[in-house]
Amino acid sequence: MDDVFFSQAHLIDPERCFEALGDVWVRKGRIVGVGPTASPPEGCGVVNCEGLCLAPGIVAGTGTPKSALQQRVEWVRNMLESDAHG
Repeated sequence: MDDVFFSQAHLIDPERCFEALGDVWVRKGRIVGVGPTASPPEGCGVVNCEGLCLAPGIVAGTGTPKSALQQRVEWVRNMLESDAHG
């Protein structure tokens, strides 16, 4: 699975003074969409983040946080694939 959709998260981006409820769409380890959406793309793994915070503006930068995001996306991808196979 190449896409992971983090839904209903409390989004925080201190660099842009942005804070809102919304979604983050990750494709192949890269953030491709941030903000409110009606529904996840077809075939996308979905992680319900209700009550949790995501900081896509921070993790999209360089360095360790990006590596941590990539590890988390891989973990979620593996979890979704294992659920799909039984």
